[in-house]
Amino acid sequence: MRGHSILIASWALAVSIILNGRQLCSGCFSEEKHALLDFKASLNVTTNAHLILSSWTGKEGDGANDDCCTWERVKCSNITGRIVELHLSYLPENIYEDWTDWYVNISTFIPLKDLRALDLSGNDFNSEVTGCRNWAKLQNLESLYLDDNNFNNSIIPCITAITELKRLSLRYLGLEGSFPIEGIFTCYL
Repeated sequence: MRGHSILIASWALAVSIILNGRQLCSGCFSEEKHALLDFKASLNVTTNAHLILSSWTGKEGDGANDDCCTWERVKCSNITGRIVELHLSYLPENIYEDWTDWYVNISTFIPLKDLRALDLSGNDFNSEVTGCRNWAKLQNLESLYLDDNNFNNSIIPCITAITELKRLSLRYLGLEGSFPIEGIFTCYL
């Protein structure tokens, strides 16, 4: 009976540490915050940059919000505090700028160890994808939405490198030829 009480007390202590641990780290993990800021910087937006992902700031103090779990389009786990979803669709909406040189560098998301869903649809990202070889490091990514961008066929090997992918949406990309992925997940073309 005494061993049972010790086990219950140990379990309660572990749960308490997990639930309160989120408060101890006072915000998101720094490597995840820096990854998001690197992604934002990689967009190379010049005009009206303050309108895109305006809550994503790296400054501390002066009332700046340095907890990336509270930033727009970011969802974190209530248990681990890690980023699990990024909803980055239609970023240039209401922004008037020439997007001809707007590229996405997926490698900026590599530090997001628990990322499960990534939506980059509707951003008019241009054909070449940088950081493509690193997509295999997105080991927990289950859902990927790339609709309505200007990617070319060079994106196909990148997608096939993601081993846990269950949902993939590639509508309105203008890919040519056959698509060599079969039945491992739901694919919307």
